[in-house]
Amino acid sequence: MKKLLTLVCICLHGIAFAQTSQEITVEGFARVLVTPDVAVLKISIAKRDIQQNLALQKLNETSNQLLNFLHKQGFSDKQMVISEFSIQPNNNYQNNSKTYEASNSLKITFALDTKRLDYFYGRLQGQPFSAYRDWE
Repeated sequence: MKKLLTLVCICLHGIAFAQTSQEITVEGFARVLVTPDVAVLKISIAKRDIQQNLALQKLNETSNQLLNFLHKQGFSDKQMVISEFSIQPNNNYQNNSKTYEASNSLKITFALDTKRLDYFYGRLQGQPFSAYRDWE
């Protein structure tokens, strides 16, 4: 019985070492820096007035001026999306007055061009759109 048990142990030991793994396990860390190829600008526009319809009218005028300016710069309607429209009453309880704020957002998506991006960043700093020249 001892001989049989010893023989079984030797066989099992041989079988265990005969099975070799065919895989390689590698662990590590990699980092890749990628230059973006698309720029997305989001511009929020807000106008206030004591009358709701005048606040909305001012918002529409400013939005249309901006859209016209962007069309002249070569942007298509597909690249520009107006969203997040809202009109909210603002109550000032200190002087018992009420104003309305109309607002929306314009999202502009275009191929990244640092010259164009620098131009917009510089020009959208409070100047009226009628004062803008072509960026090129």
